[in-house]
Amino acid sequence: MVVETAKFGRVVVPDGEVIYFESGLIGFEDQKEFFLYPVLENPAFQWLQSKSDPSLAILLVDPFVFCPGYEVILSDSLLEELAIKSQEDVVVFTTISFPDGDAWNATTNLLGPIVINNSSRKGKQIVLDGTTYSTRHRLFPHGRPALSEEACG
Repeated sequence: MVVETAKFGRVVVPDGEVIYFESGLIGFEDQKEFFLYPVLENPAFQWLQSKSDPSLAILLVDPFVFCPGYEVILSDSLLEELAIKSQEDVVVFTTISFPDGDAWNATTNLLGPIVINNSSRKGKQIVLDGTTYSTRHRLFPHGRPALSEEACG
């Protein structure tokens, strides 16, 4: 199928690549069908593009790249709801925000990860209870790296 998007133009999306979110996403409960659009320059990032709303594209990150100790424990009911049968089926992303428009100040929502079953193509945004994770975890805690003349050659 061909999907018109505001950010990427016309995108060809194979039917088997659409991810269904029965409850939508937090803040976008009416949006149920999405697909992943890669960030070719950096595979740690992906866009989650709505199939029906051309202007809705949410930048996602693989949280384990920036937070190696990050843990997401999935409940039995979620495993059943998303038809997860093995760990290999599961992919976890977190959403990214740019509070002041500067990529070096980007934050990610570790408290509300998006869990996707790559086999069943079902997904759900969950809220982790009983953790110290934040909705605004800085991806680059030290901000923009300082460049010196020595570093540039």
